[in-house]
Amino acid sequence: VKPLLAGFELVYASSYSEGISLCEKIQPQIIFSELVLEESDGVDLLMTARDHIENVESILVIYTTVQDQYSEVAAFNAGVDDYLRKAYSTQLLASKIKALQRRVDRINGQNQSLGNAC
Repeated sequence: VKPLLAGFELVYASSYSEGISLCEKIQPQIIFSELVLEESDGVDLLMTARDHIENVESILVIYTTVQDQYSEVAAFNAGVDDYLRKAYSTQLLASKIKALQRRVDRINGQNQSLGNAC
């Protein structure tokens, strides 16, 4: 577990199966994945993770160096909430996370923090 920003914890997984296991264990409200993984792809990981966690409103984000439009469209069509290219600075990434949190708060009608990110 590493601090990401004030109020956030970042948990790293080194494989697809570890990522699913961690998501089941910590029940994150936001999940980031690289698009290209050894065992599968990030979109599949995010969709499987959503099926294995209690919070069905978890935010699913692809964070990748892949910049082709086809991959981005396919990710959104599969149910990913955002697609970020790794050129993002830490400050811009923090702003994006806060914007996603505001969206979830409006949907939930409450004011909870994200807590964990995976």
